[in-house]
Amino acid sequence: GVHAGLLKDAECAALRAHADAHHQGESDLKLDVSLGELEALVGTAAADRLVAFCGEPFDAITLRRCEPRDHLINFHLDYHTRTVQIALVDDEAYEGGRLVYATRDGLRVPPRPAGTATVHTNGVVHGVSRHTAGVRYGLFFLQRPATPRSVTQV
Repeated sequence: GVHAGLLKDAECAALRAHADAHHQGESDLKLDVSLGELEALVGTAAADRLVAFCGEPFDAITLRRCEPRDHLINFHLDYHTRTVQIALVDDEAYEGGRLVYATRDGLRVPPRPAGTATVHTNGVVHGVSRHTAGVRYGLFFLQRPATPRSVTQV
């Protein structure tokens, strides 16, 4: 699903600035952020809003900064059982790099203005189109699969 207005422009800008401050030339920076760091960056109210929306438990909060690499991500299923991604820039800030869902009705490319969240489970086939210009920023809340319990035979 797509959910608009989860983060305000200033909150998105603070997260982009944090990613930029940690950027050391990587074309795809993935920066783990603690809940405390998130609160310091966007404020307690925004962090609480995100946690309430994303639901717990989540195992990782990752800030991502992607530069164009003329690279795409083929259709796949995620390892994580649930992925919430909040766009931190408008679609117009970069070319390509679009999230594409494969649905029964065909391919779907959701519009993602800054502050908008997309949510999918590991049963949803998706990919990312070739990123050709601009910088794409996102904030991810990830939920890993539960560790299978071992079965003891008697």
